[in-house]
Amino acid sequence: MADPTSSFPKALYTNGDRRTNWYGIDSLGLDPPVASQMKAQVESVACLIKRNNLLRSSDNPIRYQIPPHVSTLAQFVPQISKGVPFSENERFREEPVAGFGTAFLIGQQLALTAAHCVCDDNHPSRARIEAMHLVFGFYMIGDNQCRREFEERDVYQVENVLAYAKTDSSDWAILKLNREVEGRSPLRLNLTDEVPKGIPLYMLGHPTGLPLKLVTEAEVKEDRNPDFFGADLDSFAGNSGSPVFDQRTQEVVGILYRGQEDYVLEDDYKGSGESRMTAARHSGFLGWEKCVRVASLNFLKAALPSIDTVLPDDMDKSSILPGLNLVGRCTRQSCDLSGKSIVFPFGMGKRNLNELCCKLNCSDPDCKNPIDFDNVNLMVLSSCQYKIVGRNQERTKIEQAAFSKLLFGRERVMQFDIRQWRYINVETVRL
Repeated sequence: MADPTSSFPKALYTNGDRRTNWYGIDSLGLDPPVASQMKAQVESVACLIKRNNLLRSSDNPIRYQIPPHVSTLAQFVPQISKGVPFSENERFREEPVAGFGTAFLIGQQLALTAAHCVCDDNHPSRARIEAMHLVFGFYMIGDNQCRREFEERDVYQVENVLAYAKTDSSDWAILKLNREVEGRSPLRLNLTDEVPKGIPLYMLGHPTGLPLKLVTEAEVKEDRNPDFFGADLDSFAGNSGSPVFDQRTQEVVGILYRGQEDYVLEDDYKGSGESRMTAARHSGFLGWEKCVRVASLNFLKAALPSIDTVLPDDMDKSSILPGLNLVGRCTRQSCDLSGKSIVFPFGMGKRNLNELCCKLNCSDPDCKNPIDFDNVNLMVLSSCQYKIVGRNQERTKIEQAAFSKLLFGRERVMQFDIRQWRYINVETVRL
């Protein structure tokens, strides 16, 4: 989102406040493996911070610092409410408001956020992008103790917006960073499963640009739209771009991008006769917090996994050659390879998968059954450029535009589930 004063609002959905600082995760009574995974995921979530809120030293090694002039939440809220004081009883009053949005790692040099964090007038803004940093590790480390100093490996710039959508129902952007992120792992995305009503959720992000918060005890409340779902997440401006997790699998299933009003005016605060701003609380009557369905971005399956995650455990990596490879398990009971992982490498050049699949046979000379799309479930492209044309020309045109922006360098692997996409023609060229 642009900044906390002009972004889509969000709010609280209970009488309490389900936001927790990083150091308080162990106090939530979660199963130890779940809490441990949450702590690891924290390290892959970044705050979007404007350059004037992050000072760069000339020291060697380079250091960054959130300067003392950055407003606390108690100072910031009156700035967006015509001077009305922020309630003395509200949480996180003395924490710094350094950021304006959230992003999270999906590849070693790729991050995902909400498109309105990097767009003006529905298009990526070069000025906005050049004026921001992605800062990992911005969180509280104890009561009244905020991590304000960062090493160079914690701070990144956006080189380009590779792909994005900015509509009422879909708001996301894939960011290519200026270099690979060190010492942090991409979050695991659920790009296939539906997100049904009632499943438990949690979220990591930077509400109102504060140090990172974990939001728990939420669930999917609305699941009618194919592009987004509604949830009762306690979120605020600054949470846009936050990863939303299915608590059962701890995979990212959504990207927070819109919600209800953040802060409201109480004219007679607790009978005092004085006005105060407080965090808004909602019942869901006016709607829920909106989250882009990660599964609606299923073209990402083609770009994100490395060769280690693409190939089954029983498959030899040396089988993957530059160019086109069909990978999968033979499902024909009569085949001597039934149940085993197999690779059919075809190298470079133009290929028509319909023609290839009807000619492929297993190694058993007596097996007359051809390998087809239902038997070979993966197409792998490695160390090559490519062009793909599918049966659904309209959809393919959109996907091709996104794919063309997601090319990786040498030794990278891209995968396609050909049972789902049914591409016909592939042309590969060595990098």
